[in-house]
Amino acid sequence: MSNDERDIDDAETKTKHPHFWTDGRGRTFVGEGGGEIVRLNRLTAVAEYGIDAVETKEVHHALYASDPDSDGDIRVNAPDFLFPLERSEHRKLHHDGDWQEVDGIPLLLPPSEGDSNQADVADSAGESTSVAM
Repeated sequence: MSNDERDIDDAETKTKHPHFWTDGRGRTFVGEGGGEIVRLNRLTAVAEYGIDAVETKEVHHALYASDPDSDGDIRVNAPDFLFPLERSEHRKLHHDGDWQEVDGIPLLLPPSEGDSNQADVADSAGESTSVAM
């Protein structure tokens, strides 16, 4: 095998590895060298709900907390705590929404109308009560 053939063979077998990082605001990103960069919450929501349900919407985190080691937040990107919402719905939820305590964990859940998974989160986590945040 010539050096040129070896270079081509090496290039074809190299794998690109994804990179993960979190910015100062607690948002986690996924990307690979020279490729597209996406937020982990959007990638997770697409896997859970499908591209059509997420593509034109914002992804709401029902569970997040202040990070004591930074000025940002810790956002939980588990599918049970992510909800695709229209921008206006998302803003209204953060402005007017009621925090619910589920098994001692405060959650900002969207109204259960329109998506049975939202009610399933509260049901699967245990009994919920509203809490002031």
